[in-house]
Amino acid sequence: MTDRAATRHDLVQSYLEATNRNDHTQLRTLVVPQIELAMGTDVVKGIENVLALRGTEHLETILLLQHVELEEETALATIEQRLVWKTTREPADVRHVKARFSFAGKKICRVELLG
Repeated sequence: MTDRAATRHDLVQSYLEATNRNDHTQLRTLVVPQIELAMGTDVVKGIENVLALRGTEHLETILLLQHVELEEETALATIEQRLVWKTTREPADVRHVKARFSFAGKKICRVELLG
């Protein structure tokens, strides 16, 4: 794995870990201020708007990186998305989703959720 590939893989992994911890400080170090988060036809622009997104009141989402396929300018990640009930920590759902990460230098500039 080249240094560039390792860096991109590490960025994706760190992004998911910071998202799981709801670590806004860490997320700000991993992405450009004008990051785009694309979910179907909806696109949220800017780190403050992305950080303001809230999940469901009763469920917590845990994202686990399964695989990263490095492409020319992007990285396609396969992610296990676990939903657990906040009160009991019991599993509610598990699914595998894909997300395409785009980069600007050594930071993430776009995350596109592909389903």
